[in-house]
Amino acid sequence: MNYPEIRTRLVEIFGPANFSDDAGLLNTYGNSMSGTFVQPLAIVFPETRESILSLFQFANESKLALYPIARGKNFGYGDAQGTAGGQVIVDLSRMNKILEINEEQCYAVIEPGVSQVQMYRYLEEKNSRLQLDVTGAGLDASICGNMLERGFGHTNYGNRFARIINMVVVTPAGQVIQTGFRGFEKSDAKNTYRYGFGPVLDGLFTQSNFGIVVELTFELMPRPERSDLFVFTTKKYSDIGNIVAVIRELKLAGVVNSAVHIANKGRAVGDKKNSLAGVWNLSGSINGSAQLVRARRREIKRQFRKNFSGYRLLFISKKIMQFLGWVQRNVYATNAFDSLRDVYELALGVPTDEPLKTLMNDESITSETIGKKPYPNGFLWVNAVCKADGKSVLKLLGLLEELFRRNNYEFRVTFTAVNPNTLILISNISFPKDPASIEKADAFFEACKKAMYANGFYPYRSGSGTYQHLPGFDAQYSDLLQGMKKLFDPGNILAPGKYNI
Repeated sequence: MNYPEIRTRLVEIFGPANFSDDAGLLNTYGNSMSGTFVQPLAIVFPETRESILSLFQFANESKLALYPIARGKNFGYGDAQGTAGGQVIVDLSRMNKILEINEEQCYAVIEPGVSQVQMYRYLEEKNSRLQLDVTGAGLDASICGNMLERGFGHTNYGNRFARIINMVVVTPAGQVIQTGFRGFEKSDAKNTYRYGFGPVLDGLFTQSNFGIVVELTFELMPRPERSDLFVFTTKKYSDIGNIVAVIRELKLAGVVNSAVHIANKGRAVGDKKNSLAGVWNLSGSINGSAQLVRARRREIKRQFRKNFSGYRLLFISKKIMQFLGWVQRNVYATNAFDSLRDVYELALGVPTDEPLKTLMNDESITSETIGKKPYPNGFLWVNAVCKADGKSVLKLLGLLEELFRRNNYEFRVTFTAVNPNTLILISNISFPKDPASIEKADAFFEACKKAMYANGFYPYRSGSGTYQHLPGFDAQYSDLLQGMKKLFDPGNILAPGKYNI
């Protein structure tokens, strides 16, 4: 089928207002901050699941490849670009309804285009007793998109995939799949019990290309009576092993239930001057009744006192934060306040663009505008999963620090305790977008992956432009995935090659 025929049919399905093949817009969607470019054929903006079903039917008939995005804010992991040229980008940002907020049972039902700031403002306007777990991906990032990539946030609900209750998924084969008890119309617990009975299918639709999630039900966190941020800094590099051990034990004991982030100075504050930041900087939150928070503070103090010397440990409550803000405005402005406020608010479920500005050393950017034109610098994430023990952490750090030093990139790194026994390392590089710098960055990225894989450290996620760097699945697992792909997508029209499926 030639392009004019394809164009005519897509306009028939979506209407002129929900279709574009504007050259400038195609260029924007094709560009990635990683420095790669993948030319899309066109862009469509579904507003209903029925239009997606019609699109799948047409794509199967015409062998047209599609690539879905939630909002296209997957910065550093492919942004809005597809897996290959000539694909139709299916931008779900106009499917942005908040369908239900249940205050009593503490869940939300949303469409994939709902952004972090949209949900935050909605909860504020409704004076909700619930809060959202947010990531540092910015105001405009999709909640659903991050959950489906198994991202993580900052609160007690920071393991975001674990908070999914059910999904509604449209598959290229024309099925509408409702997971868990969602498929039982009379189910009393369809939006509170994530398993249903029989096989649990939800994981199949994360980090895959088996279908498009059009509705997502997930847990929201009740706002605790009290929520205190704790911040630990040290000037001793050698403290990292003890930091990991202490946080592991605090999480195992249930003293700390939030995600805990351990960052070196470059990752914590970027190029900004900050008198508070140390060689290692840790942040987490403790929540509950005032009495429970006080008890948890005492235990955290005890554990850090027992295991460290020459450190700084701060507890920041709402009252203290308000006082520091008053001092900042009226008495003395310190360069540490903004960073402290941003971390504190993230723990309260307040989205912000500040982490993006820190990562990219650019105070002018916002998550809304960053994708509107090609960003002048390249940006790549390096990530890996390791055990929460000092030996594993020091081994992984040693591998990467040497590669960063040898290639003259600044080493910025965070370890996040997503559960008591597991850490996720995230680092990044920035580079000019000239051919030589992009080639060097790609070679460096490949060298990092080879070194990590050789030592058993594998990534927790990837993105368009970097799937080729992923290790291969074993033969039987790969065969199983390919069999499922044929079941859900017999024509291989949906994001072919995503996660190498």
